[in-house]
Amino acid sequence: MPLLVHAEPVPDSHQGDTPIILEKSKDPLPIKRPQAPDRQVVACYYDGEVMTLCFVISEGNAILTLTDEDCQSTTYTIDTSTLEVRIAVGDLNGIISIQLETERGNIFVGVLYV
Repeated sequence: MPLLVHAEPVPDSHQGDTPIILEKSKDPLPIKRPQAPDRQVVACYYDGEVMTLCFVISEGNAILTLTDEDCQSTTYTIDTSTLEVRIAVGDLNGIISIQLETERGNIFVGVLYV
């Protein structure tokens, strides 16, 4: 499944920064009935050492996986109940694939170009 990302301004405390918006991963077999749009938005910021994830709705505990171009992965367990989570990820270089799997069963994906 391709990793998708688009950037758009999200009103929050990171004024002047353009976030990476993590897209919700779609099921491979679409359900035939119409569904209401998801209200969840996950914005991701990286300042060179710390990654900040901002949520509209808490997703409970989650597993954040960062994978670099050499397929080396680092996994973090986070609690999204505060709606803003800061993780010290250190210096990242190149293209970083981001996957966030939540306790609610949602999977969000994105790509960070450093």
